Amino acid sequence: MTPEGKARQNINALLVAEGWHVCNVADLTQILVVAEVDRHLSIAREVEADVDAKLKRAESLTQPLLLSECFAPQSDIHASQSKNH
Repeated sequence: MTPEGKARQNINALLVAEGWHVCNVADLTQILVVAEVDRHLSIAREVEADVDAKLKRAESLTQPLLLSECFAPQSDIHASQSKNH
């Protein structure tokens, strides 16, 4: 064991003897990592919900346009194409 490791053990023993609770650094690190992953997943879910809502809105706005082009009389389509050229 390194001198630092031995010192950490001595310090932890003294703290426990005085009534302090000493956390294991590995356990604390795991708790922090899990919390950070949860935070990122929460953000990802919010972004996904926002994108889904915007896609539905875009589909609802484009659907009438597509239908009007599909069912427009041929004379209207040719007239609009000739104006664009």
